Amino acid sequence: MSNPNLGYLFYKEYYRQIDLRQFSEANINRQKKVSKSNKKIFEQRNKDLIGAKLDGGLLKFLHRVPPGAQQKIKLKTTYPGLLLGSGYLHESGSEGEFKLGFFFDYTTGYPVIPGSSVKGKLRSVFPSFKSPAKHLLQPELEKEDELSKNKAQYIWSLLQAETNEAVFEEKDYSLIHEIEQCVFEGWDLKRVKEQTNRIHFLPLAGRTVFFDGLPDTETNQAKAFLTEDAITPHRNEPLKNPIPLKMLKVAPGICWVFYFRIPDIVLSDHRLIPGEQLEKLFTRILIDQGIGAKTNVGYGQLIEMPKPKTFQKGDQVEGIIVNQLISAQGRYEIYFEVVGNPTPAVASVSRDQYYELDEKDQCLLKVSSIRPQDKSIKYVQILKEITKRNGRRK
Repeated sequence: MSNPNLGYLFYKEYYRQIDLRQFSEANINRQKKVSKSNKKIFEQRNKDLIGAKLDGGLLKFLHRVPPGAQQKIKLKTTYPGLLLGSGYLHESGSEGEFKLGFFFDYTTGYPVIPGSSVKGKLRSVFPSFKSPAKHLLQPELEKEDELSKNKAQYIWSLLQAETNEAVFEEKDYSLIHEIEQCVFEGWDLKRVKEQTNRIHFLPLAGRTVFFDGLPDTETNQAKAFLTEDAITPHRNEPLKNPIPLKMLKVAPGICWVFYFRIPDIVLSDHRLIPGEQLEKLFTRILIDQGIGAKTNVGYGQLIEMPKPKTFQKGDQVEGIIVNQLISAQGRYEIYFEVVGNPTPAVASVSRDQYYELDEKDQCLLKVSSIRPQDKSIKYVQILKEITKRNGRRK
């Protein structure tokens, strides 16, 4: 399939032509034939999913700037990758299939991180203090456990990370409580302070909004972004060899963009918490805590995008082919990964070059165009091929 909707492929086409019949032990040979046939089909479907590349046109459709979005945070996945929607049902008991579910955007079929998941991850780090009905902005600390208090001190330390001068005091529990209620519940803190026994809410235009996390448009273009992995649960028999469960995941090295609308916060005592400070707070939490499933075993860990290396027009560099395709204008294009360059560099080539070169070939390149915003490489010319994928040098 050319640019398939991966969500449709994973949940609908995946089980088409699969024989799910179960035979008795008397028909064991027939069961083996059915299992072998199913496994062969699943192997091809798995290759279709893993071999899919991010398409620039569909990514731009996915990245239509959400109304009201003001801030965006770019973070990159690390090894072993990112799991999304693993709790969805996706298993028939057949050999060779992906056992765990996955979450895809309905329209484009690309993986996305729902805004509700982003909000839930950030909220989980806050203490969620309880308050008496007549003093809504004052947490009942004597009834709170140590975990909640530690969470409040963690948030406070991130807010103070730039100055590192102040010392945490008991009154700062109320500060964190107010920020949590304003950001995640939409409380109007000034009005709550004026009438302590009644909650007032900010208008929708004044609240923090959490949009979906999306694969980055430029950095990931032409990249294979899905790969397979396996988990080996021992269940209740630790000495028995586990049966690996094959699953789909987002590959390491994929950049994600998290969109937000983060207004300034005015606390009950009229102090101002700037939106820029909250943006840095969200960034630090996502890096520290990760996102998605199985973060406790390393999945979903994120790092900040490294600053791109500066290049000059005419520089000679080496690049490895990550994809080749025919553009919408009918041009033959090859995408190269160059060390220090955040986005795959593009070379327009002839039909002969297009078919001669292959993925993972290494070539010597000449920079022909750079991006003005960060001086990274945009277009290159191929000077010569250095290494073939099989190791043969030219």
